[in-house]
Amino acid sequence: MLIRATKAHVLFLLKRRSAQITFALLFAVVLLRFVVDVLEFRGYDVIAMYHPMKLLSLSYNHIYYNANTVILLSQLFPLLVAFPAGLSLAADQASGAQTVLLARLGPRRYTASKILAVIIATAILFTLPFLMEMVLNCIAFPLQATGDMSNLNIYDPQHIAMTDRYWLPELYHFSPYLYAVVGILRFGLFAGLLAGFTAALSTFIRIKYRAFLLLPVFLLLFYSISLEDVSLRWYNYALLFADEPKNHLFGAGLYVLPAVFCLLAVLCSGWKDYRR
Repeated sequence: MLIRATKAHVLFLLKRRSAQITFALLFAVVLLRFVVDVLEFRGYDVIAMYHPMKLLSLSYNHIYYNANTVILLSQLFPLLVAFPAGLSLAADQASGAQTVLLARLGPRRYTASKILAVIIATAILFTLPFLMEMVLNCIAFPLQATGDMSNLNIYDPQHIAMTDRYWLPELYHFSPYLYAVVGILRFGLFAGLLAGFTAALSTFIRIKYRAFLLLPVFLLLFYSISLEDVSLRWYNYALLFADEPKNHLFGAGLYVLPAVFCLLAVLCSGWKDYRR
């Protein structure tokens, strides 16, 4: 029953206009990045060419050459992450649909299926455009290219030190392509957990204007970016090829704490005042 309910919620969420708008915006960013790179690097010799995965929109490596996409994504992400699905549980409360679903599924099963659906639907929306971009880059750019946008030789000790600060550097050294796939999936999971946190928040707080539920995640991510300590900036743990120093406890917390909060919302969903 839980799997069936979650699947139904996911399909419903992906058909919503907010999901379609989010996907369209992300795909537009991806397509613009791809077109710019094709025009910029056409005719480049393989030896002088950058690695196709480091040309991806999610590549933090762009800060060394053309940081426009990284800046745009870091500004769009806090605004978009909970927009397509994070408010769906609050919308059910406002429309009265929650009463019917609670009667059919029960409080905990309903909440669990809804939050899971929010996480999965958001993860799909925030991974599919970038996986498509990865395929396009593999088709358009030479797979033999190994260049880094810092323009350091790959055997330079400084470059080696930079790559050692990547998330899972062993995976990167084994295969940059596999690293990119796993990194894109991790980015989608991060987006899904933040959207799930927003949905879970609506089980504890009911406010007249649902848009205010978007503020906690937005303010958290915005505050993270404003910090002088780069090891506490969220994109250092979400983007690909981020070579800034890491605070692994903080990075783990970005994923674990939203997941724990979602679980807490499910466990507490049987409260009498929530069932009413």
